[in-house]
Amino acid sequence: KERMKGKHGLIRGGLMVKRIDYSGRLVITTDSTLKVGEVGLPWQVVLRLFEPFAIHRILKDQNYLSLIQEFLKSDVKIDNYTLKRLIKKLNITPDILSPLLKDYFIEVAKEIVKGRVVIYKRDPVENRNSYIAGDVRVEPSGFVMSINPIELDRFGADHDGDAMAVYSVFTKEATEEARKIMHPKYSKSVWYESVTNNKIAYRI
Repeated sequence: KERMKGKHGLIRGGLMVKRIDYSGRLVITTDSTLKVGEVGLPWQVVLRLFEPFAIHRILKDQNYLSLIQEFLKSDVKIDNYTLKRLIKKLNITPDILSPLLKDYFIEVAKEIVKGRVVIYKRDPVENRNSYIAGDVRVEPSGFVMSINPIELDRFGADHDGDAMAVYSVFTKEATEEARKIMHPKYSKSVWYESVTNNKIAYRI
């Protein structure tokens, strides 16, 4: 009976739990310089969301691999596993890097999200309007996700610590489909409530 109950019990902690790779959950804030359908994400979160692309990009850069090795104080060759552990650590303490390495990782983050989108949503999910695709603007600092203030009403969100889940999209086909169906810049249907076609989803 003791093993069954509670958040960490067999049912809620094991059977009902859902973990998704390359996803994140961040407290939201607003930034009116962002476009509708554009989100601001901290560079360390971007590296985590698009981790395979980040690792592939970093491993090609021999000059910075030696700097990373020096930073880690390691004689072992930098590989996938080492970079995976470093990116995970940077999500918690991004300020441990030297300014040079931090600037490098920010540039990597900007490079790997070019032409890509993320999908974001706020629970509870009520209908297909609850999911939106957006372009990424890499933020050089912070731990929060920024959205345009016009999007708050759509999600029923405000500034009391509301959080959103964000998911990376990897393939070109999935990116195109996300743009076509869920991106405010490319899809007219996103601008209207799916349950009532004549009601606008965005309000000032």
